[in-house]
Amino acid sequence: MAELDLDECKKRMLERFKIIVKYWVNEGGMSVEEKVRGAVFSVLAELDGESSDLPAFIVAPRPHPDAMQYRKNKGKDWWPETPDVETDLAGNLHHQFAEIYDGTE
Repeated sequence: MAELDLDECKKRMLERFKIIVKYWVNEGGMSVEEKVRGAVFSVLAELDGESSDLPAFIVAPRPHPDAMQYRKNKGKDWWPETPDVETDLAGNLHHQFAEIYDGTE
């Protein structure tokens, strides 16, 4: 038994999201909107740590380095910068999810 590395953390999280998708696809008697809402709710519950399989996750904005000045120049609000997190799982998750979901990883 050992601490999971980042790749294994990502894989387990994305595999859990695949289970969520499969669950909501197979729910009968619901509109597409209800199924999508249910899937989003389930993913957010996972991120909040409401799962026996996954811990809670830190979800924080990570804007592009130029975003603050760009948005200021446009007269718009900007996202705060957050400190780097050593175990940040973000980055390319949508592609990695597609690979896991499609069985090509």
